[in-house]
Amino acid sequence: MIEARKRPSKPFGRQAITQHLQSAMMRRSANSAIFLSYSREGLAQEIGDWAEGVSESGYWIATTHPFLIIAIRFLVIQQKLNKLRAFESELDVTAVEQQIQQIRTALGRIRTIELLQKCFMV
Repeated sequence: MIEARKRPSKPFGRQAITQHLQSAMMRRSANSAIFLSYSREGLAQEIGDWAEGVSESGYWIATTHPFLIIAIRFLVIQQKLNKLRAFESELDVTAVEQQIQQIRTALGRIRTIELLQKCFMV
């Protein structure tokens, strides 16, 4: 499920996003969600361009449009990993989780580079 925002208001933080998506996921019987903000200004400083969280209904990602495809793929991977965990597959789930953590680290570096670029733009 994707919740998109393009309306002026104060930026959404982690708690507001969790509450908003929990309600939306319950209404739609969803088990994961993306909170998509049109621009960085719609997300609180604590969120940045990317944040992950969990509500009672499931896993969520908050991001901006440039990261939408990555967020969708990330949620698909999370869902598949959860199914594999449930069926006790022979797949080394720990190894896959380590790869996912490397992706998270890379996303953090991209976010840092983008922030530095914005600081030095004249």
